[in-house]
Amino acid sequence: PNNNQNEQFFYFTSLVSWLLGLTGKNFTPPAQFDDPNAACTNILTVLKDMGFAAPSFPPAKLKQGYGEPVCGVLDNLLDLVLERTGWKFQKAVYQPDGYVEDADVDDGTDMGVGTDNNEDLLGMGPQEPDEEEAYMETNAETKNEKAEDSKILESKVDASEWRLELERVGPQLRVTVLPDGKDWRAHLEETHAHQETIMKSLPDTTAQLNKVESEVVTALEKVGTREKFINNQLEHLTRDYRTLREQLASVQERYQKTTENVAELTNELGHISEELENVKQTVADRGENINDASPLVKIKDAITKLKTELKAMEVRIGVAEHALLQTHLKNKNSIRVERSGKDYDSEEGF
Repeated sequence: PNNNQNEQFFYFTSLVSWLLGLTGKNFTPPAQFDDPNAACTNILTVLKDMGFAAPSFPPAKLKQGYGEPVCGVLDNLLDLVLERTGWKFQKAVYQPDGYVEDADVDDGTDMGVGTDNNEDLLGMGPQEPDEEEAYMETNAETKNEKAEDSKILESKVDASEWRLELERVGPQLRVTVLPDGKDWRAHLEETHAHQETIMKSLPDTTAQLNKVESEVVTALEKVGTREKFINNQLEHLTRDYRTLREQLASVQERYQKTTENVAELTNELGHISEELENVKQTVADRGENINDASPLVKIKDAITKLKTELKAMEVRIGVAEHALLQTHLKNKNSIRVERSGKDYDSEEGF
């Protein structure tokens, strides 16, 4: 990772924009003052639209510009670009070397000056004398270096001084290698170490387990024998206990039934008590109504008032009948006078 995180993120977004352009997708890289979180979200949205699976990491992981999520995005985009462009990796072609190895020749043999075969082998024409001498000198130096390298090295340092120096510098040369939990070699070595430990402690452990097994078997046999003895001695008590348990079960069953009956009767008693309270309340209300004499007083007052009103009505009726009778009589007298007048007029006409 780079010390400048903004620069790292800019490089990442530029690579993503370039790769998306190769796939035919237009993506504008974010500007300097754009929100990095929004840019990361846009990148993941574009990848999802192109058919990539939803990532298992949040978009903020891409803001760093480095790490496993960033490498995963770039790797998938590169695979897609190679697939879209039809790129295929071909087998590597190794170019032949431009020179030939030195051939073993005799000391008295010429090194190829004026020889056609050597000219064809080296792929060159006749050499000049200076070039030939330079080549011979180089070949001789190479052979001398090989001879010096092949010699047995002999130390000129005293063995005691070497041991003292080793004791002094040895502790400083120790390198502590931190074990890697994912290294299969570490797991294998650890497994072998555990196996050796197990194989060392296996005989003693097996002997101890066999001893414990024999002790447990002996204890179980003793317990079984003692149990049989106790069962034989307490057989009649066991029989009485079983009988009492059966009686207790029957009594508990009867008690359960009786409890259920009591519960039902209690519920029924509650309903009856409630109905009795309602009846008592109704009787009390009716008793209060019977003992109250105010309705009778009201009835008597109403009867007296009705009688007074009837008398007044009778007087009014009598007055009205008298007035009608007077009117009727007056009408009769007027009719008679009219009739008598008509009869008199008729007689005078004759």
